[in-house]
Amino acid sequence: MAIYAGLDMGNIVVGFVIRKLVMLGHTVGAARRRVLLLTGVLMSSAPGAGLVQNRYLSVACLILTALGVAGFLVIYLTLVQDLDPAHIGVSAGLLGGLGNLAYGLLSPLIGRLSDVRETELIFLLVGLLPWLSFAAILPVTRAERC
Repeated sequence: MAIYAGLDMGNIVVGFVIRKLVMLGHTVGAARRRVLLLTGVLMSSAPGAGLVQNRYLSVACLILTALGVAGFLVIYLTLVQDLDPAHIGVSAGLLGGLGNLAYGLLSPLIGRLSDVRETELIFLLVGLLPWLSFAAILPVTRAERC
């Protein structure tokens, strides 16, 4: 339940932080980039969930990861909505479909690693993937006219 609360908080907090940064004089694009970096840092706490011995710290790492995931998705969805209306559906569909395809291809590997109790490697991969997403989405935020 705490992890879902982290997801909910991520949805709310990211908008609040971007709004505050804009009120402080940042452009919307610059505010999104800063928060995008923050969400990557938060999502990178996932490996801690598999490495720490204390279960409460492990849950805390998962909550931070959830907060980052939700925040990242808010920025991603806002960027898609900034496209020309004729391209929103196609872009969102392609990106969502490619994400599902990647997950579909990786999930058997994740299952095998879990079966052989290599959860540390799974959490390490989860911690590295946000930076791949960050690298892919950063050029789009730089190209914005905000």
